[in-house]
Amino acid sequence: MRLWTTMPARVYKETIEKTGIYQCDPDKSEVLTWDDSGRQFANAYDWMYRYMTEKIGPPPEGIKYPVWAWYRLRTRQARPDLRWVEFRGAAKEMVLIELEKEDSQVVLSDEEIWTVAQLNDTAWCRNDEELDWYYNPDMEGKEKFKKESWYRVFEIDQAPHVQATFWELRKEEIKKIWKYNK
Repeated sequence: MRLWTTMPARVYKETIEKTGIYQCDPDKSEVLTWDDSGRQFANAYDWMYRYMTEKIGPPPEGIKYPVWAWYRLRTRQARPDLRWVEFRGAAKEMVLIELEKEDSQVVLSDEEIWTVAQLNDTAWCRNDEELDWYYNPDMEGKEKFKKESWYRVFEIDQAPHVQATFWELRKEEIKKIWKYNK
């Protein structure tokens, strides 16, 4: 499976170039260290960790969270365009890495559902009826519905933005690198 991930050039040099391997370090992950939303990012990442462990097997020793990459962005299953807004604005030099992973080592999910539901600790409602039911203060069973709706993140057939998660990135899986924001 062909994927694309991005990271600060400094991180690339200090991990992959030096050791041949990149793994998520939660203590250095900006989204986890500035998480002031009541640990919701960490809670969402914990949920993905549990799902990935069940789906593709446990991570190597010492890994707490996955590496994230793009499988499809803006309906395009090809190298993302570095002129897109998703890649602008970084204050430091960055790298876009094209890599190849075995399908059995990757979990694909809908980026929009992930962002709206898991990262905001809410349900993913498919239609107005579910939305009206979920936001009716008199209804019971909302927490169960919310947790069950999170599995919709794996319904990716029509998703324009599909993200990939895997336990680690190895140097030998890298096919090409682009530097940007130099």
